[in-house]
Amino acid sequence: MKFISVIVPAYNAQKTIHKCLSSLINADYDKNSYEIIVVDNNSTDKTAEIIKSFPEVTYVKETIQGRSYARNTGAKMARGELLAFIDSDVFIEAGWLKHLAAGFNKDYIGGGQGRIIPCDQDGQLSLNRFRIRQQTESTSGTNIILRLMYIESPMVNSATCMYRKEAFHFVGGFDVLLERHEDIDLSKRVSLAGYDLTAQTQAVAHVEYHGEGWGSYFMRSLSEGYTKQSYNKKWQQYFTTLNHNEAPEGPVKKPLIPDSIRLNYYLVKDEIVFNVIRSLIKWDSYYFLKAINSTFKATGRALGIIKNDYRGRFEPRYQENVLNKSIIFQNNQKINLDTNLRFINQDNEILYVMNIEKNDFLKFNNFKALNGILDQRTIQ
Repeated sequence: MKFISVIVPAYNAQKTIHKCLSSLINADYDKNSYEIIVVDNNSTDKTAEIIKSFPEVTYVKETIQGRSYARNTGAKMARGELLAFIDSDVFIEAGWLKHLAAGFNKDYIGGGQGRIIPCDQDGQLSLNRFRIRQQTESTSGTNIILRLMYIESPMVNSATCMYRKEAFHFVGGFDVLLERHEDIDLSKRVSLAGYDLTAQTQAVAHVEYHGEGWGSYFMRSLSEGYTKQSYNKKWQQYFTTLNHNEAPEGPVKKPLIPDSIRLNYYLVKDEIVFNVIRSLIKWDSYYFLKAINSTFKATGRALGIIKNDYRGRFEPRYQENVLNKSIIFQNNQKINLDTNLRFINQDNEILYVMNIEKNDFLKFNNFKALNGILDQRTIQ
């Protein structure tokens, strides 16, 4: 049984931290095979007092503000082979640790997640129903964002996730320069380094929304759109450099602003206009609320184009001992896999395949047959 370090960043979490820690302590996992580290990120309410009331928990204080700082601090103290990150507004079902850890059955599995389901609480029934419906529809009923195939893929949600400690530290952990979207950035860097990712549907967690109603929810979408441009600029650096290395004469560098405007155009067309029309046809307020939420997101992205201030430099790393994989057939014939391929698994079967450097998805006609072959993957 793998030893797991569970890391919980907490900031003014007095409403939810007790439920979170109670669920972790009651997890269906050998009590001697996991530890719980809670990192208090300068809470001013009763968060610290509640944390310290749990003798099973290790309390840590991180004075530099930011959830990435808090998570990285916990990871530095961790003793586990696997690092589980749980937000303080999340509570897990009993089998979460056991089921998600089971997905790390190969050395080249670097990270993963289970199902994250929004839950009803605090009397915000209409908002929570909206959140549940929106996430359920977008993930085809699985509540696993790792299965989504967008430009940011592969995406692991840091609200509840797990990483192999070796992979986490190899890529440098969470990027503290990103105010948001640090979770999808981490999963993309872990994939780039050479690791595959896993999703386990039996690993179920629930997240509570503890904002102040629709107003705070829309403003959060505004903030997410605004901060997205820092993430976009970081990855633009990488792809621009990659293309430059492939073409000795050097391509014409595309500025961030046109790309951002292009992405915002699709957001307006596919989310705002489409949902307004759909709300009128179906006479369903859900689609109108989606359009409003997307309007806040698009506004944030437009404002973020001006910001455009990622202050770091992206230097990708490649883990050679997991990058080179091969397939060994029954007749002992061996073929080497393209080192750009990354396999995204769900319940230990292939969900989709990415060419990580081209940021493109590969589709196969018969995934079942492909699974039979790739079960024999080995690290050279």
